[in-house]
Amino acid sequence: MLPPQASETCASASSATSASCGQCQHYANASQRCQERPFNIADWRLGIVNGQLIAGCQLSVRYSPNSDRLSQFGNRQSAIGRRVSPQLDLLLCITMAAAVNVLQTRIHEVRRKIAAAVQKSGRRPESVTLVAVSKTHPAAVVRAAIDLGLTDFGENRVQEAEDKIVAVGRSAARWHLIGHLQANKVRRAVKLFDVIHSLDSISLAQRLERACIESGREELTVLIQVDLAGETTKSGIAVAEVPELAKSVNDCSRLKLIGLMILPPFFDDPENVRPFFRRLKDLRDELQAGGFFGQNSGELSMGMTHDFEIAIAEGATMLRVGTAIFGERERPPG
Repeated sequence: MLPPQASETCASASSATSASCGQCQHYANASQRCQERPFNIADWRLGIVNGQLIAGCQLSVRYSPNSDRLSQFGNRQSAIGRRVSPQLDLLLCITMAAAVNVLQTRIHEVRRKIAAAVQKSGRRPESVTLVAVSKTHPAAVVRAAIDLGLTDFGENRVQEAEDKIVAVGRSAARWHLIGHLQANKVRRAVKLFDVIHSLDSISLAQRLERACIESGREELTVLIQVDLAGETTKSGIAVAEVPELAKSVNDCSRLKLIGLMILPPFFDDPENVRPFFRRLKDLRDELQAGGFFGQNSGELSMGMTHDFEIAIAEGATMLRVGTAIFGERERPPG
């Protein structure tokens, strides 16, 4: 007999599943490998301890049928080496179905809010691109998100992104670098990413241009990250220096300037961030009037989980949403 938590999860997951497994009638298409041996799900955040599915628990595990043991990674709870019940395979199917179902629900809710905000602003739905911020989340979760219809993913660090992009597939999605780009990572970034949101200096633009030429890349789209708050902990170029950087990018043969990006201060009340979004839009409009974006109006990469609806109202065209889609990021213990 299934534990109560497992039975409830199986029932709740049925709406997102369509296949059947010998023991359980419900598991996600994306988890059909649950019938394979050995079964490695280190990439999934699960909540199984001693064979019990623990609601709300986030636990990254790997199961090997040969050892019949549950191994735990990156979780503050001490669960390493605990034995699991004989029903583990069934629980794994249920858990993966539940994980996909939760992800599907979150994506649906984010899209619903985006659609409502876009409609309220009198804009077209296609005027806003959702970039799912997948930093710190494993490749298997990104694959599931792709299966559920997401197409654009944002990463903060080149090194983490490299392993993930290789695992998922370079052409499987549109990859955005949204974090600070170090000079020594430029060549790798040019090979990995479709869009770089964090251009913040003429020297970085020149390095990107050279890397494109050396690697044979014909075009790399970039956005200028603007510092409107003067926060020392964040990257970005000062407003007064933006036109000079924009001109430098337009002088490059391989870089294509498509817009501006901002990472504003965090406020408990998201309304307090509205002036930053408004100022970035004004700056974008000034550059557009000067012809810096060619025939395009210029993208505005702004708005995250906490404030993307306000960003849409202020003209955002690229939203960088992570927590609302993937949940809280796991952090290393200590």
